[in-house]
Amino acid sequence: MDEDSQHRLAADIDAEPWQSQLRRRVQHYGHRYDYGSRGVGDVPAPPLPRWAVTLAGRLRDAGHFDRRPDQVIVNGARRERMR
Repeated sequence: MDEDSQHRLAADIDAEPWQSQLRRRVQHYGHRYDYGSRGVGDVPAPPLPRWAVTLAGRLRDAGHFDRRPDQVIVNGARRERMR
């Protein structure tokens, strides 16, 4: 992925809402991960956004997955820790 694509992807990710109940920011798509049980929980998560569908397809087409991923977890440092 070239540098411009990386910046666009980072901007697309950051434009989505973040949850911050953990020590880091997180986004869940497809299925919500339950950190207590360390597995997929019963609480639904939003569908994969366009950027994730595109990236998942590229990763599958490149042979990294047998099928298109249906779950994405994005982790990021909390903003106050980034300064």
